[in-house]
Amino acid sequence: MADPGRRRTAAELAETMGSDRFVAPPEELAARLGRCRALVLDWDGVLGNGARGPEVAPGFNELDAMGINLLRFALWRRGGERGIPPVVVVSGQGNAAAQALAERDQLDALYMGFLDKRVALEHLCRTRDLRPEELIFVFDDVIDFGMAERCGARFLVARPSQPLVERFVRGRGLCDFLVRAPGGAGAVREACEVALGLLGVDEEIFEARGWYAESYQRYLEARRAVPRVQGFAMARDPATGRDEVRPA
Repeated sequence: MADPGRRRTAAELAETMGSDRFVAPPEELAARLGRCRALVLDWDGVLGNGARGPEVAPGFNELDAMGINLLRFALWRRGGERGIPPVVVVSGQGNAAAQALAERDQLDALYMGFLDKRVALEHLCRTRDLRPEELIFVFDDVIDFGMAERCGARFLVARPSQPLVERFVRGRGLCDFLVRAPGGAGAVREACEVALGLLGVDEEIFEARGWYAESYQRYLEARRAVPRVQGFAMARDPATGRDEVRPA
């Protein structure tokens, strides 16, 4: 284990988390994360547990919400406090809980109902002046593969019920780390903590938030100024037959 006060190496973090969970070498994933400026999240099976039905009350987990906040704070500090890093949800279905989280924590955009998530990816990068390799993506299933292929740092929420999906993703190089915490119950928190550790800022971020440092207070003020969350839907243009993004 790293000595107190000494920056933990990627190899040391891999030993802590379990080296078998790194699809990409830890040092390579750390380098990819170092280029990232935004966080993209799937909902069902990632921020939500995937349960659906008329009697199912939608919700989100505070563990995951705090993880998002800590990583966003870290990216903001690393960017020189010049702007709040975008956090967006891209989902194949709509979800009231996604709207609630986005409004409470000032997320930037909700792309809901996107059966081809590459359409959302292209719109996000075009409108936010981002490149795909600057995106951290947390995902869980086959609908996400086209987007995962292009993102910079990819975290797969892996489940015992999907051994062939995990094998496929490993074989195709579509993810960099396997998250074992359940979707809707800590999966996003785990991905965010791994990212913080590989960026080498976990302890300073925990301290700043834990003791409500001035830098964290400045971050909160900047986050509160983020415009109201934008909603987008995918629609097919009848003239061209192409899928396009429209305000929801």
